[in-house]
Parts: sequence; C-alpha cells; structure tokens
Amino acid sequence: MMMLLLMFAPTLRAAPALRVTVDSLFAARQYEQVELSVLRAGDQLSAEPDSERIAICLTMGYSLVMLDRETDARDYFRRALDVNPHLQLDPLRISPRFRGVFDDVKANYRAPSDPQVVNSETVWVSARPSSTLLNLVLPGVGQWREGRRWRGWLWSGLQVASLGAFVWHSQALHDRRWTYLHQTDRGQVKSDYRRYSTANSWAWASGIAAAAVYVGAQVDLALLRTPKAASAISITPVPCGSGIQISLHW
Repeated sequence: MMMLLLMFAPTLRAAPALRVTVDSLFAARQYEQVELSVLRAGDQLSAEPDSERIAICLTMGYSLVMLDRETDARDYFRRALDVNPHLQLDPLRISPRFRGVFDDVKANYRAPSDPQVVNSETVWVSARPSSTLLNLVLPGVGQWREGRRWRGWLWSGLQVASLGAFVWHSQALHDRRWTYLHQTDRGQVKSDYRRYSTANSWAWASGIAAAAVYVGAQVDLALLRTPKAASAISITPVPCGSGIQISLHW
C-alpha cells in the first residue's frame, strides 16, 4: 500500500504544484517562464479542477499581455470563459490593463454551445472608437491598435518627421528674419531678404505637409475596415490545456 502511494504521489502533487509554479513565476515577473510551464504541462491541465484551469489560463493571459502579445492573451481568456462563461475579474485585485483586454474578450464571447460560423461571407468592421480617439492624439496609433502595425508605424513616423521639419524650418525662419531686420550693410540686405523669403517658403511647406499627414492618418483610419469571418460549420471550442495549440509570432 505504501509503495502505491509513493508511485502516485507525483501525480497527486502535479496539479496544485503547477498553479503554485505559475503564480510564483508571474509574481517574479518571469512571464516567458510562465508560458513555458503551461505549454510543458500539456494535457495535464485538462485533468485539473475547473477553478485551477481558470486560474492558470488567466495567469497565462496576464503574462502574455505583459509580453505585448495581446492576441495570444485573448485566446487564453476565451479558454477561461469556456470553463465559466460568467467569469468576472475582481476590480480591486486585477490591474485595469488586464481587465480591459479580458472585458473586451468577454463582450464578444460566444459560449461553446452556440453555433459558430466558419468559411462564410466576410464581415468588414470599422475601427473601434477608442482607436479613433487615440489616433487624434498621435496619428498611427489607431491603425496599430487595429492590427495594422506597419501602417501605424508609417503614419507615426511621417507625422514625427513632418513636425520635426516644421519646427526646424520655423526656427530657421526666425533666425533669417532677425538677421534681415538687423542688417546694417546695404550690400547684404537683398541677399538676407532672399534667405528670409526662402526660409518662409520652407516653413509654410513643412507646416502644410505636417497638417496633410495628420489629416491623411485620420482619413485612412476612418476608411480602414477589418475583416471578420462568419460561421457556417458548428464547432466546439477546446478547453484550456487540451488539444494541440500552434502559435506563430511574426
């Protein structure tokens, strides 16, 4: 009897030990190790109680958010909701950063028993209001939040570059104007005026360019449409820890 207990002791300790390990690694900010621990557990998670699976999936989601992998985090939040569709996060204990992503997933969550659509007609969705507001502050942020990363970086880079050029040419215009107004040598007045006039033209051009980039970024986001596939085949989501998951990160 003692031999049987010793043989099965590692199995009995495995489930709680995994959650303790995951929680400890997350508290130590070792988010990559949290992911490795959960992935190495494999099918072991499917044998755990629902409360354990939910806790591990949520901690995994938090870790992925901290690693700026929001898409993968959303997948683990959905898996936690597969176990308990009425799951809510404690606003006093959980960071608003995590709650924001989780609440967005829950708002669009479809229970496992509901029919889902695959390979049907594509629905094109406009940018979220929060992305539009952030894009007004810094062009390109809205595109970045909607999944168009390279387009977002392009608009942000153009805006920063055009504003930098405008500031530089404005300073040059100020210097040329001061030199022209304080020139006492009549032979230099005409040349100083030409430099002042050229600087004025460049300042105007760079200002118009900066404004054009700003407006272009807003129009681009307003016209941006993100495809969402609907469903025609009934499928059932895979609970956290069961099945095979393949993740590609670009």
